[in-house]
Amino acid sequence: FRQAPRVRAAAYRQLWPLYYAREDLGEARRALEQLTALVPHDAETWRALAHIHFERQDVVAAAECLRRSIEAAPSVEAYRSLAYALATLGAWEEAVRVNRAWLAMPDLPASDRAEAYERLAIAQTEAGDRTGLVHTLQEAIANGIDNRLMRERLGLALFAERRWREALPHFRALYQREPDAMAALYLSRCYAAMGKTGLAVHFGRLALGGAEDLPEAERRQLQTELAYLYADESEYAAAARMWAAVIARDGDPLHVHRYAVAQHRAGNVEEARKAWRSIADGALPREEEVERLNQLATFAAAEGDLTEAVRLYAQADALAPGAYNQYRMGLALQELGRREEALRAFETAYRREPTAAYALALGYAYVNAKRYAEAAPILERASALDPDNLRLYQDIAYAYLHSLQNDKAIAWFKKGIDARLRAREEAGQAAKMDADRRPGARREDMHGAGTDTSIRLAALDDQAVSPRETDAVSGHTALALATPSARYGALVQSAPAAGLPQHADPELERMRDEVARLEKNWNFTFYQAYSPGHEGTDPGVPSTGGSVVPSQGGVEISYRPPVVGFRDERIFDIYGRVLWSNRPRSLDMESDSLQGGIGLRYKPFRALQLYVSGEKLFRIGDNAQNDWLFRLSYGWTDIHDRKFGGETDWNYSSLYLDAGIFTDEDHTRAFYGELRQGRTFKLGEQWLLTPHLVVNGRYEHPNFSPGSYWQAGAGLSLKFLFNATRYASYRSNIELLLHYKVGMAHVASGWLFTVVARL
Repeated sequence: FRQAPRVRAAAYRQLWPLYYAREDLGEARRALEQLTALVPHDAETWRALAHIHFERQDVVAAAECLRRSIEAAPSVEAYRSLAYALATLGAWEEAVRVNRAWLAMPDLPASDRAEAYERLAIAQTEAGDRTGLVHTLQEAIANGIDNRLMRERLGLALFAERRWREALPHFRALYQREPDAMAALYLSRCYAAMGKTGLAVHFGRLALGGAEDLPEAERRQLQTELAYLYADESEYAAAARMWAAVIARDGDPLHVHRYAVAQHRAGNVEEARKAWRSIADGALPREEEVERLNQLATFAAAEGDLTEAVRLYAQADALAPGAYNQYRMGLALQELGRREEALRAFETAYRREPTAAYALALGYAYVNAKRYAEAAPILERASALDPDNLRLYQDIAYAYLHSLQNDKAIAWFKKGIDARLRAREEAGQAAKMDADRRPGARREDMHGAGTDTSIRLAALDDQAVSPRETDAVSGHTALALATPSARYGALVQSAPAAGLPQHADPELERMRDEVARLEKNWNFTFYQAYSPGHEGTDPGVPSTGGSVVPSQGGVEISYRPPVVGFRDERIFDIYGRVLWSNRPRSLDMESDSLQGGIGLRYKPFRALQLYVSGEKLFRIGDNAQNDWLFRLSYGWTDIHDRKFGGETDWNYSSLYLDAGIFTDEDHTRAFYGELRQGRTFKLGEQWLLTPHLVVNGRYEHPNFSPGSYWQAGAGLSLKFLFNATRYASYRSNIELLLHYKVGMAHVASGWLFTVVARL
């Protein structure tokens, strides 16, 4: 009885093979289960039962039997079978442990060791254990198991870990052993990841040459990757050809979009346009669709269809609201003349992205709309973001000037002057350092970039007025609002090298002119004429106002009150003057001729040098008048005290017209006109010589004679400029005039000497 279990176990050992041979797997399984119950520590019986479970496709039961077999007596066969079962079940973490235990078996044959490493690598790959996988593969290769599978898996594992430089030797070894398309593909991808695009393209081409050996999915992927690589190498034509091949097998809209991008960058604009237009709206992912719409909008704008461009930019903005689309819409709307809509677009762009560029766009849009008070603070913010934009300082100053904030305008002109002087100094230092490093080399430091030309010039198109003008009434040179070409000139200015005269920097000198003009509220003018040959001479200085009231000498003091005195080129003066005549052929003053006057003078137009004035004349000498004088005076000049480009001579032209009416009993009306034409020569930084021709005349009604005359002649002007500061250009000058005039009617011919001081 005590031996009965042994007998029974022996019976089952003989019985189960018989059932198995008859293919009765059920009875064979039951016999083995009875046997394992009798001898639970028999490893061979558990392996046999696992085999039956495998054949019955019960992998779970097979795995459990193999675990029991290993518990009883670990064996290579049990580990191999359990590793297979766990892989079938997807139990990868346990599979990793089993394969490691398999590798730890003593005296493991080389073939089994290679198989165990391969199965462990597969399990670690599936388990996501990249670090363990790399270690396993490196260990396998170090232990002599160096085959294609190990190299390939190790290279791919390192590549997945972004350890491209470590992966590269394994891909190289793979290619050296067997230079097939797949090995070339691995090298191409590795070089691409390392940023070595040229090598990536080379091996990509090799892989494509053997593409028939690649799986279909890899072949398609390779074409796509090569298209990107060609683009990275700026080989856009090749990229376009590759995308065309991709599209031939798969017309995905995204592929068509990439093809269009490559064609556009290759310069095939029409082909790119056709490709983008072939894509249906909404067929692309959002980012690519926005790019497509932007490109189509750019094409529409280039063709002059700005309305379509605006529509496309708006469509892109609806998909991905951003500053850029609004900015481009603003530019197109501005060109269409829809300034308020453009302004709203620029406001939106700046609100979404308050950068210097968008601040500039918005600021100049406000200028375009003549909303200078709003433009100035926005342009200030742009300057704060981009302090190296030297042009911006004076643009801010002019915006404040137009918005009647003269003090702020002066402050910004001075900031601009300081900035440009710093730039001059830095340019000089840089040039010196550059010359020290490379003798004879020349370096230019460019400043003022970043402003969109179309915005700036469009914003100024409607401000075109006469260029530099001389105030023919007050006698002081003034820089009026200029045209875009004159005032704003080139949008990018070079900072002149240190040591050059300041006139080599036009923008600097224009700002100094503006400061001089804005800060000088008091003006003093003195003139005196002398003719050795005849009496009753005209002084040849119409700008003093002596032409309506004839005189040979005079003094005028004028005052421009704050706030109302200068309002965006509209000027208001209060002045007082004394005029006199001299004894014939003498500088002695005729006391009876002394004439006083106090008046108001106003320039109502920004761009037109037209003045209206009312003056109370009062008698000082016995022969003077005691009436009111109302005048209308106009002056146009192309007279420059300086040129900013380093010129040594320039044109000199002047036209002055004056009409006055007196409140005497005869209601005398007087008209005066003078035209000068000549050329100015620069004798030095402060000296100017101007030979010129002159024609002038006066008409008086009803007292035609002796108050009416006309004459013509030639003369010379010698002018000395002085009274300049860091921030202000020459504010004063003394001028000597020598004329010989031929009397054409009611006046004698002769020489005329005149001195004029403007302080």
